[in-house]
Amino acid sequence: MVIYDLEALGGKRSARQELQYYREHDIRVKILDIPTTTIDYHDNPEISTMIMDTIMSTLDYVIDHEIERTHKKQIQGVDRIRDKPAWHNYGRPQVHLPDNYAEVMERWTRGEITAVAAMGLTGLSRTTFYRLSHQYKNGGLQA
Repeated sequence: MVIYDLEALGGKRSARQELQYYREHDIRVKILDIPTTTIDYHDNPEISTMIMDTIMSTLDYVIDHEIERTHKKQIQGVDRIRDKPAWHNYGRPQVHLPDNYAEVMERWTRGEITAVAAMGLTGLSRTTFYRLSHQYKNGGLQA
């Protein structure tokens, strides 16, 4: 198989997975951007395998390094904003209970209306409705 560069296989992670697949199925990959992969080693095919192993190891390192660097930057960003007034607006906004929530929940728990009808009356999404209903039933939510 001949490809122009690793980006043809997708991002770094998918390229790593693709190369692993080709290796497991004994498919020789030539990457035109990496000249050492285009050389035919008829006398010693293990050299081609060694080159691909090196490329895959390098990809592993790069992927791990990028994940680590991204994680550090996220932590630094959160630490910088934590002591500022903007911290209170950080993250996903909390859902405010609709005014009719207690009434609708009582009707729903008594079986007078369906969950879909209750979602429509409260204007809550399915996930939010069930998350809040679980809290409501366990007494952790005051309407």
